[in-house]
Amino acid sequence: MIDELLKLLALIITPDWGALIVLLPLFIAPLVLLWFFATGGGWGLVALTKRRAQLKYADATPTEPSCCAGGGWGDGVPGDSIAEVSRGDRGCAESTCAIA
Repeated sequence: MIDELLKLLALIITPDWGALIVLLPLFIAPLVLLWFFATGGGWGLVALTKRRAQLKYADATPTEPSCCAGGGWGDGVPGDSIAEVSRGDRGCAESTCAIA
């Protein structure tokens, strides 16, 4: 009677190692997937909540050089031809006009 009980307990307690090794990926794969999702979610939260660099927008309005503030090409000012500009005869008081 005790021998039969020990044989029954041996079947229940003693594992089949070959079958357990085959089942091992079924226990490890969910843990690895959980780790990947947790890590990805953590980095996703960092990306969503991180402070970004503040951009400073420059003034986009064009300005003329100080020596040529009277007019530019094509603005309808008489005597404003390409020939006068290429000669440097622009009427600038300063000798260091960037356009002349």
